Amino acid sequence: MNVLAEMLKNGLIVSCQPVPGGAMDDSPYVVGFALAALSAGAAGLRIESVRYVSAVRAATHAPIIGLIKRDLDDSPVRITPFLDDVRDLAQAGADIIAFDATDRVRPATVEELAKAVRKAGKLSMAD
Repeated sequence: MNVLAEMLKNGLIVSCQPVPGGAMDDSPYVVGFALAALSAGAAGLRIESVRYVSAVRAATHAPIIGLIKRDLDDSPVRITPFLDDVRDLAQAGADIIAFDATDRVRPATVEELAKAVRKAGKLSMAD
């Protein structure tokens, strides 16, 4: 088993996401949420957006599940719908890339997204 997967197997993964546009929707707060979760025993983090993945990666080496939420006019898929999202999350420092893996109308197929994640050397997670 992959070392990263082994670390997360029995550990708590904490999602650190502010309310969009809310008072804590800024990198220092998200980094603070993440570090607090880790200090309380979290094994990994679920972080939304390239901006926040990058900020949290700069503060810790803990495993990060990265995703991007988008509201699209032509698809109900919301979690990491584009191939560029995969690339950007990988470059920002995500260890695992989460994407919607349901059978719905989408900008990129599940197969294309999974292939892009593998090509980036990361793990996939159906979200």
